[in-house]
Amino acid sequence: QPPPVLVVLGDSFAATNVTTAWPLCTESTTDGCESEAHDRTAIELPGKQVELVSKLAAATDAPLVCVLVHGGAVALGEAWTECDAVVDLWVPGQTGGAALADVLFGDVSPAGRAPYTFYSRTADLSAPMGEFDESTHNGTTYRYYVGPEPTIAFGDGLSYTSFAYAWASSPPATIAPCDAVSLVVNVTNTGAATSDEVVQVYAEVPDAALPAPNVRLVAFERIRDVAPGATTTVTLTVSPESHASVDPDPASVYNERLVVETGRLVLSVGGGQPGRAPGVAATVNVTSARLLGEC
Repeated sequence: QPPPVLVVLGDSFAATNVTTAWPLCTESTTDGCESEAHDRTAIELPGKQVELVSKLAAATDAPLVCVLVHGGAVALGEAWTECDAVVDLWVPGQTGGAALADVLFGDVSPAGRAPYTFYSRTADLSAPMGEFDESTHNGTTYRYYVGPEPTIAFGDGLSYTSFAYAWASSPPATIAPCDAVSLVVNVTNTGAATSDEVVQVYAEVPDAALPAPNVRLVAFERIRDVAPGATTTVTLTVSPESHASVDPDPASVYNERLVVETGRLVLSVGGGQPGRAPGVAATVNVTSARLLGEC
């Protein structure tokens, strides 16, 4: 197999002239370049970067490794399917090249997770770029998003191995509204490489009477250097405030009122959001509702 072909993709940042600082921004038909004091109007890769990836993929049988250098989220378009691997370097510092080499040559297994959502295209956003109407939008984050499937979801990430999850002890069936929930899981490296893993806990409250996020991250822990075949036991605590709902105070919007509501609390533990990575889930019933300030 021929050696991999590496292509660097991204947008312009920390540059005075956003039209020339990143070479592939110069022929962009949309303002997808970013820099200090300059907002984008589109999240698509600017210029002819997607076309470049397509032509490289057609011209070689070698694996195509695409390296992203960027600040904000980008829509990768067809590049997502044309690239055999995508390594996100974000905004690297002076030793970014050495860090990339460690990952590409297998000296380090990457285990980072996406800190925001990579939507598939600008049109998938619930509000135009640069606009946000607090009276009609709950936010363009993973917690409220109901549009087309994103390319990369908040919490997504891969490594050079795989992990399996199992309950080390069963979660409680019921809790009082002020109780914290302790979740204990066994995380086993089922692959061939030593690697870190980011264990994440997401909560859903399907019975909420008040407006609530569809899903939300409520706890996480990075476990390090798990050898092939090894199992690490992880304990994560879900606090009541992490799954409480906002109950606006009619007297003043500045008075914080959070309520832990009665009903089902669905807790998913895994390497990403529910349904996007291996993991386990449990449903805990909250026996009654209570203001968080009274706990």
